[in-house]
Amino acid sequence: MNRKEVTLALDGNGAFGPAVVKGIIILVGVSTVSFMMGTTSLHDRYSPLFDLIETTSVVAFSVEYALRLWVASDPWDYAKQPVALFDLFSVLPSWVDACIPGDNFPALQFLRMLR
Repeated sequence: MNRKEVTLALDGNGAFGPAVVKGIIILVGVSTVSFMMGTTSLHDRYSPLFDLIETTSVVAFSVEYALRLWVASDPWDYAKQPVALFDLFSVLPSWVDACIPGDNFPALQFLRMLR
């Protein structure tokens, strides 16, 4: 796919657009439900499943963010837009946590919860 086709898909247009948008919506829903269920007594029993959903979501949303930067005519201008900042701050805590394990960053945990 070239940049134009990727742009169309990310915006919900073109041959793959509707599937991309539906996939993102479903992933947001599954991720949200998984996060909420992970705060209940089900956490211990289904922790591997919740972790898999979290990892899949972070990777997918990171790829979406990277693709949006790639197709932007001016990536720096795009990165400063509120929607792009929200996308970045929704995945950044997970990446920081993966690179620096431990519970040393309560503010990042709060940002993960907001996602």
